[in-house]
Amino acid sequence: MILDVRGEICPYPMLKTVEALRHLPPGEMLEVYTDHPPALETIPTQAARLGFAWRIEPVKPGEWRILIYREGTPTPSPVEGTGEASSSPRLISAEQLLRRLEDRALRILDVRPVLPEAASGYPFGHIPGAIHLNLEALLAPAGPAPEPLPSLPLLEARLGALGLRREDAVVIVDSDFGPAAGLAAWLLEYLGQASVAILEGGWQAWLAVRGPVEREGRSLPPARYQAQPEPARLATADWILQHASRPDLLLLDVRTRSEYVQGHLPGALHLPWEECLEPYPYPRLLPADLLKNRLSEMGIIPEKEIVVYCESGARSAHTYWVLRLLGYPRVRNYKGSWADWRSRGLHYVTGETPT
Repeated sequence: MILDVRGEICPYPMLKTVEALRHLPPGEMLEVYTDHPPALETIPTQAARLGFAWRIEPVKPGEWRILIYREGTPTPSPVEGTGEASSSPRLISAEQLLRRLEDRALRILDVRPVLPEAASGYPFGHIPGAIHLNLEALLAPAGPAPEPLPSLPLLEARLGALGLRREDAVVIVDSDFGPAAGLAAWLLEYLGQASVAILEGGWQAWLAVRGPVEREGRSLPPARYQAQPEPARLATADWILQHASRPDLLLLDVRTRSEYVQGHLPGALHLPWEECLEPYPYPRLLPADLLKNRLSEMGIIPEKEIVVYCESGARSAHTYWVLRLLGYPRVRNYKGSWADWRSRGLHYVTGETPT
C-alpha cells in the first residue's frame, strides 16, 4: 500500500499513516513518502505503538520513504556486519505499480528482449513512463575477452547514459518474472541502488490487470551514476576456492537436473530456480512459509552464507532475489557461474549427489 504525504506537514502525515495502518491488509507493507522531517519521528513512533516494525530510506535529497510492516512480513534485511539497510530487495504487484504510475521519482526499467518477429518487447508496448534497459548491451564486455562483469566505470557510464542515478527507486519489469528481472535487480543491488523492486509476474501480470500500455519510447537526460558496490553480494571462483572449507558456506546450483548431473561444483546442493514459483495465472512467488519450510528441509537455512550459481549467473540471480526476499542475510550470486568454473579448468563432480 502506498501513502504519499509529500507537501503535508504534521500532524497530517502521522494521522493519515495511522488510518492507513488500521486498514492495512495482512502480509502487506505500507510505504509512506514524506518530505517533512518531523514526520520521520512521529510516524515511526505511532507505527511502533500499533505493533508495527518500520525502516526509513532516503528517496532523494529532502524526501524519504518509511517502510512499515508487521513482524514476519517478508521485508528487506540489513546487510550483515554493516548495521545499514541494503537496497531493499522486494516485489511489487501490478496493482501496486498501477497506483504508483504518477510517482515521478519512480524509475521503471523494462528489460524484456525485443523480438520484432514476434512483435514483442518494449517498442511494441510497455508500461507508461518505462525506459528500456538492454541487459545484453549493459553487460557486454569492453574487449574481445569474455568477463563475468564489465568494469565498474563502464557500468556506471552505461547506467548514467540511461538517465539512472544510484539514488533512484527502481522497478524492474521483464516478460514473466524470470531470470532477466533477477539479473537486473541483483546487479543494481550489488551496485548499491537505493531501492530495487521486481514486478511480480512481469508484463504478463500487467496485462492481466489491464494496466495502460504505451508505445512511444521514453528516455531520460543523462545522469551521473555513482555506484557503491556491496562486495558481499558477489561471488567469484577465487572467493569460492578461498572459502570452500568454511562449515557455514553453502553452494546452491539452480540449473536443470540434467545440467546438474552432468557436472556441478563440489558440495553444491540442487534446487531448480523455477521451483520457487507457481506458474498460473502468471509466474508468482510461492507462499513464503511454504518456501522457507522447503528450503529448511534441504538445509538451505539463513545461518549459512549461500552462493547461488547456474550457467551464466542469470537464473541464479533470480534465486538470489528470492532468498533475499525471504530474509536470508548472506547471499552471493556467482555471476560467472558454471561457464566460468569450467573455463578455468577447476575441479567438479558429476551425478545426482553433491559430492
